[in-house]
Amino acid sequence: MAEAIVFGIAQEVLKNLGSKALAEIASAWGFKDQIKKLTDTINTIKGKLSDAEERQADDDVRGWLDRLTTVVYAADDLFDEFATIAARKQLMGGNKKVQTFFSRNNQIAFAFRVSRKIKKIREKLDDIVSDGTRFNFVPCSHEKRRVMTRPMRDQTYSFVHAEEVIGRDDDKKFVLDMLLASSSTDGEHAQRDKMLPVISIVGMGGMGKTTLAKLIFNDLQVEECFEMRLWVCVSDLFDIKEITEKILKSATNAKITKLEMEQLQGQLRKEVGDKKYLLVLDDVRNEIREKWLELRDLLKIGRKGSKIMVTTRSRNVAEIMGTFPPHELQGLSEEKSWELFKNRQLVEVGKEIVKKCGKLPLAIRTIGSLLYGKEERKWLSIKDTSLAKIPESQSDIMSILMLSYHHLWSPLKNCFAYCSLFPKDTKLKKELLKELWMAEGFIIPVINENQSLDEAAEDYFQTLLQRGFFQDITKDEWGDIAGCKMHDLMHDLAQEVAGVKYKFANLMTKSSTCPLLIVCPRRGKFQLAC
Repeated sequence: MAEAIVFGIAQEVLKNLGSKALAEIASAWGFKDQIKKLTDTINTIKGKLSDAEERQADDDVRGWLDRLTTVVYAADDLFDEFATIAARKQLMGGNKKVQTFFSRNNQIAFAFRVSRKIKKIREKLDDIVSDGTRFNFVPCSHEKRRVMTRPMRDQTYSFVHAEEVIGRDDDKKFVLDMLLASSSTDGEHAQRDKMLPVISIVGMGGMGKTTLAKLIFNDLQVEECFEMRLWVCVSDLFDIKEITEKILKSATNAKITKLEMEQLQGQLRKEVGDKKYLLVLDDVRNEIREKWLELRDLLKIGRKGSKIMVTTRSRNVAEIMGTFPPHELQGLSEEKSWELFKNRQLVEVGKEIVKKCGKLPLAIRTIGSLLYGKEERKWLSIKDTSLAKIPESQSDIMSILMLSYHHLWSPLKNCFAYCSLFPKDTKLKKELLKELWMAEGFIIPVINENQSLDEAAEDYFQTLLQRGFFQDITKDEWGDIAGCKMHDLMHDLAQEVAGVKYKFANLMTKSSTCPLLIVCPRRGKFQLAC
């Protein structure tokens, strides 16, 4: 969303405002007070951005954010100019042309021009702050607000109509084979038993992970193999006490009275201990290994052969929790996609709509239901409309994908939104993406780890990849990741959350194998990418 872009750029501007080089120039050339006032104004605005994000469905709030975006970009451009001047002064101090530029007269003229620019930016920001008072924005830490207000997924349950699930027979068989494998065949199985075997199903939102888990949970072989089957929807917060309570509810089918953790773990041992159980932890997002190990210790109470099955959007979660290689769920084949869509009694024009769904079962099923019984005019309208533009009241496709977006922190949101600049189905080169992100100021290194910009950018790329925002990776001759693509619906999401209109021109020539993108962000800069 626009707020994420503004927040990231505001962070960069504030960092520049506090730089030693700028402080020296401002002090020497007489606009130190202007810089101080500008810093105060941006800090005031930054504290209100999170509340503005929650309310930007209001057209007036969205317009306010758009105005703010334009001015903050102008401030960012101005400090790019400062950085250039400071570098020239430091690196080329002996050059006569540079000495002439920094002569007394030129300094006065430059200081006057810059002072006017700063004043103009500050006045615009002051007007925006003044206009914003009518919205009564509540100041709040951005990361605190992100945790407090990010949307929650609806609670899932274990029941499924197996006959309505299409295209997952092979996936079901593969996971069942792991789940039902004998625990005593070899040393590797014995080691997994000791650790508590965990099978993970990984895939982007809407891919059908929960549906596959339901199919397996309700399979007759599973019912016969496990004395107790438990289903827990974890979702947003990986709270050990809350998860323990949910496991007990699933085991006893009764309300759990408020107990301390000591009493809860005792009751867990009583109800689940010494039984061979299957526990499904649906939609896990926790990437802190210590939290998982704490829960795992509580769950090592079942009989030999007990297992856990996890569904997650994050490969990192799968690596942290899994004792088997994760099963990565792929999109449906073209044949199965059409079969799922056709079951909604749609006509031939639906085949074109199926392609828009990008093999994503959730999208296919949702659009199929939306078009059921509608006249052809409605089908044609959907065919020519981005799925991101379908109202949430009619479709939950984007809201499901948006859950992944809301779990990113601001710099990563900026990097993801920036990918909307590239046309759909573009092969994104990793090193190019990193360089563009760094040039935009989106990358914030971890200071206490002495992390370089390039290392931080690499981490950002890997995080987006691990969480399913990127797919179809390509590798170089040494086996390192060289590039990737975005799913079409992820691209729609990126365009939706960017909040500003970008234009690009694909200048593919016969002599070139790589498209040149001319990017025109709101701030008016042009970038050439290849």
